[in-house]
Amino acid sequence: IFVLGVMTNMQSLAVSNVDTVIVFRACTPLAVALLDAVFLGRELPGKRSSFSLLLLAIGAYGYVSSDAQFSLNGFSAYYTVS
Repeated sequence: IFVLGVMTNMQSLAVSNVDTVIVFRACTPLAVALLDAVFLGRELPGKRSSFSLLLLAIGAYGYVSSDAQFSLNGFSAYYTVS
């Protein structure tokens, strides 16, 4: 599984810039928190954790809204990263 992560990271870097890959990787806790609750029956994050995840989402939105590649190509600019 580690090799799969490295391989997808290298493929992502081949088609996008480093900043985009870092933002997408930083958003992983958002998906993990929600999928843990849905599929494993765990509790949703508490107030402090939810606030941290919200700040993370706001930062990712700020990056996407200021990224020139997104302005030109829309969400398809990130399709190969996700």
